[in-house]
Amino acid sequence: MKALQARALCDAIRYATEVYRNELARRIHTLGYRTIPAEHGFQICESVSRFCSGSPSGRRKRTRLSRELEQKLGRQLTNDEIAHAVHRSRDRKVNDITSTKVRERHLSELSPDELQALAGLRPSANEQRAESQSTDESQSVAHAEAHVFEREVGGGRT
Repeated sequence: MKALQARALCDAIRYATEVYRNELARRIHTLGYRTIPAEHGFQICESVSRFCSGSPSGRRKRTRLSRELEQKLGRQLTNDEIAHAVHRSRDRKVNDITSTKVRERHLSELSPDELQALAGLRPSANEQRAESQSTDESQSVAHAEAHVFEREVGGGRT
């Protein structure tokens, strides 16, 4: 028997992950949104981030369900237990729903402040897209070389 040498596989996975994240960031930039570095990849700037943590009704439901189960069991739930409970409490998926209906449902869950913030994102993104399209090709290549490719000195990898 021989042990599996997984270093090359892990390196390939990390590389593929970075390629994916960079392509995703590039597409987000072409839509006119800005990103900032985060612990794992990047985060979208502006008020977009307020919509990334789930719907307010979903957060309230999760909190209520967690409290009820913790009172019933007399102990604090683990993250896995909370996730399992939330999953079991979800409504069944609707298979024959149109994109328009999904959009209407999502918009109905937002508060008036969130709807206003969302409405302001598109003009802001369109302005930023116009500005970013004025960047010439050489600046784009220089940026990619500076931020996409990492090199290890003496490690033999490039």
